[in-house]
Amino acid sequence: MGVCEHWAENNCWQYPCGEEYFQPRLPCDPTNPCRFCLAIGEAGVEELLTATIAVAANMNAGAPDEFKRIIVDTTVQEKAVAFPSDSRLLEVARAKLVVLAQRAGNVLKQTYEREGKRLRRHAGGYAHAKQYKRLGPALKRPARFSADCCATSSAKSSRSPQCIKRR
Repeated sequence: MGVCEHWAENNCWQYPCGEEYFQPRLPCDPTNPCRFCLAIGEAGVEELLTATIAVAANMNAGAPDEFKRIIVDTTVQEKAVAFPSDSRLLEVARAKLVVLAQRAGNVLKQTYEREGKRLRRHAGGYAHAKQYKRLGPALKRPARFSADCCATSSAKSSRSPQCIKRR
C-alpha cells in the first residue's frame, strides 16, 4: 500500500498535514509524488531535504546532533507476480502473439480473443471453487490458442519475427 492509500486510511497521517477532520478520500493521484520526485531530480530532492532539516533545526524539533545522520525507510512493496501457468498470463501471451503476427503482415483466420476471455473467467471460477478437474482443460485450451496463432503465423510467412516461429 502506498503513501496516498495510508494517508486516506489513517487520521494519524492526516493531522500533521493540517487536516482537522478525517478525510476518507485520497489527497492526490498516487502517481503524483513519484512524478514530482522524478521531475525535480536528485539535486532537487537533496535541496528539499536540506530545507526540511533547516526548518526542523530552527523550530528546535531536536538536538543538532540528531540531524547529522538520517535513517530513511526504503521498504519495497512486492510486485503482483502471477503464477506462470495462470490463465491471465496465457491470455496475454496469445494477445502478444497476435500483435506480432499482424506486425509481420500475417492475417490470422482466428485470434481466439472472445474464447480466451471466456475461458479465463471460467478458469478463475473453477480455481475458486476448487474444481481442479475442470480447471485443467480451461488452462490447456488457451495454451493451444497461442500455439495455433504461432503455427498459423509461421506457416503463412517466412518473414515472421524469430520469436513467432515455432522451434
